[in-house]
This record gives sequence, structure tokens and C-alpha cells, in this order.
Amino acid sequence: MRGVSVVVLLTLAVASGHLSVWNKGTYDCGYPDPNSDRPVWPLWQTDKWWWHSALDCKPNGTQSIPSGGSLALEFSSNKAHTSMGQGLLANPTQRPNPWPTGAVTAWGNLHASVYPDDIMGCALAIAYKSDRYSVTPKDFIVFSVVQDCPTKQLQTFQIPQMPACPSGGCQCTWVWVNKYHQSYMSPFACNVTNPNARLSVPTPQVPTDCTNGGSCVSGAKTPLFYGTPTQSFAPLVPIRDTIFQLSPRYKSTWGFNEGAQSVFPSRARAAAAVEKVEKEVYAFKPNSPSRIDVSVGPQMVGFDNPGGDIDNGYLTNVASANDCQTQCVNRTPALTGQCYAWSWNTQSKECWLKGVAFNPVSNPNMIAGTVNRVWVA
Repeated sequence: MRGVSVVVLLTLAVASGHLSVWNKGTYDCGYPDPNSDRPVWPLWQTDKWWWHSALDCKPNGTQSIPSGGSLALEFSSNKAHTSMGQGLLANPTQRPNPWPTGAVTAWGNLHASVYPDDIMGCALAIAYKSDRYSVTPKDFIVFSVVQDCPTKQLQTFQIPQMPACPSGGCQCTWVWVNKYHQSYMSPFACNVTNPNARLSVPTPQVPTDCTNGGSCVSGAKTPLFYGTPTQSFAPLVPIRDTIFQLSPRYKSTWGFNEGAQSVFPSRARAAAAVEKVEKEVYAFKPNSPSRIDVSVGPQMVGFDNPGGDIDNGYLTNVASANDCQTQCVNRTPALTGQCYAWSWNTQSKECWLKGVAFNPVSNPNMIAGTVNRVWVA
């Protein structure tokens, strides 16, 4: 009976002619049904278009976004034609050959009856928020574009260097506007792997049409959320007057070049310069021409170095004042901060490391000291 059900639903899905990205992060209200077509239901002209009306549905995992790498994503009108169902169709990385004279193929509706003029391009976008309920259209940043899309069931996207997501992950979406003025959104939970710590999250701008000599929006851009009525959000790109005018598209005529979108800026130069110096300084060998000489001051019994605690904390179970002093000497910026002073509690065996040395104060239960670091050119 399961096989019969698959055939019936596949027929309905193909007939409806809609398309979605499928992965374990997909917000699939039809989960765990391997024959689900819920994420491709047509919602583009309703006030439920946002998040494809799946905000309250849960993903079955998280899709990794490999910073600086590439990502192959599956497209289908039904989960049955994916690796989460019965498997991909033959030759999923190739365009249909011969190209269909109609819009419908065995795995979805390409809306591309005349190749390549009707291929509008598609994109991936990311919102650096873990809470999907707090995301708005202006939070999404387009980070990868395939101009020859959708034409393949298994499509590879090039990924730029990207900053890390929050600890709870990010929200991603596949977006596409077809020639019939239909705006598609397939959201999924995601997380950036191998992130670049030197990059920051930009504020995206709404893209504009630069077909006839107009000025394209450079840098980070929002997706083409286009002509989609909603109770919560206004369309970011206004709908045209008639259907005979061209829909917006993920092409250079709207400022979207092919491939990875390198739109994530470096952090402040000063911060990057400091990080570079710190890494170089602590890569020096003891006898190199340039180095930092480290020496220790006298241990002050019955005194405490107040304030300046590194990381607002302390080390427990440190056996002696000498051990606490050694902890300070060995502390570098690669950990939680440079150490210039220390205090050791003779009763609790707590070792407090200090990022700055203030005037010591009397405390009968403490032993304190300083660490001197001198640059030698």
C-alpha cells in the first residue's frame, strides 16, 4: 500500500508544479512521512508565504554550510525523489536532455520551457539568528547564487568565507523568483562550519534593478522577496505593474554575480592588527632577534593584588604560590588574556590571575606577585 501512496502523491506534486530544497534542516511539516510534499505547497500569493508557513514545524537536524567550500543541495517536488525518500533520480547533476518542451519534469517544475531565457537564477541566504521567530526578511543575507537554476536535481552552490553562527545555529533559506512572478522560500536550520573568525556580519541592502544603466547595489543584499503580500512584512522588492514585465532575478542585472558572494567584511583593522601582533609575538623562539623577555617580581607575603581579574575568575586547587606564579607566566592572549600579576590564597588554594597590576593591599591570607614582560627589539 505504501508504494501506491507514493505514486498518487508524486502525481499530485508534479501536477502542482512547485519546487523545494530538501535536507535534514528543512522545516518540513510533513515529517516523518518520506513521501511529503508539504514544503512545496503554493503559498506565494497568501499572507502565509513567510517561512513557507512552517515556522511552527521542526527540522530533523541542521544543514552544515562549509565556509569557503561548496554545498550540493537536492531539489524536488516531493521528498520521495530525494535521499530522504526513495533516492535521487538518475543523473541528478545534469540538466534534462532533451530539454522539456513543457515546464514539468519527473522531479519538479522548472518553469523553464525555453532554455535559457526563462531560468531566473536562485540563491541561498542566511540569517545570523538562532530564534527563527525573531527573523525578518531584512535579516537574510544572500551568500551564494547559481544563475543557471533551477535546472538540476542536485545543484552545487559555492560558499564564501563566512563568520560563525551564534551558539544555537543560524537560519538559512533557498530563494527563487520564477518568470510567473512567484516568489519561493524554502527555509532550513543551518550552521556555518570552519568559520572565519576575522569576518563580521554585515547589514544587507535591498537589491535594485540595474538593467538599463542603473546603479547596482554592491555588497551584502537581501533576497528578492518579491510581490508577496503579508500581514507582517511589506515586500522588499515591489511587484511590477503587469505580468509582461520581467520579474526580478538572481542575475548580474540585479547585482548578483555567479557563485559565492563575498559580502562578509573583515572586523575592525585595529582588532585584526592586534591579533596579528599577538600571534607573531608568541611564535618567537627564546633566542630570536625580536622577542618578549619575561621576568617575575618578588613574592609579597601577606599582600593581595586587588582587581583586574582575568575572565572574572580564578584557578582552584593550586598547590603553592610558585605554582600560581607559573600559571601567570604561562598565560598568553591565545587563552583568556595576558597576565601581569597574581594573588594566591593560602587557605583556599585559589590562584587569581590579573590582567593589570594595581597597588597591593594587606591581606594575611594572601601571597601576591607581578610578572614583567619587556619587548626586546
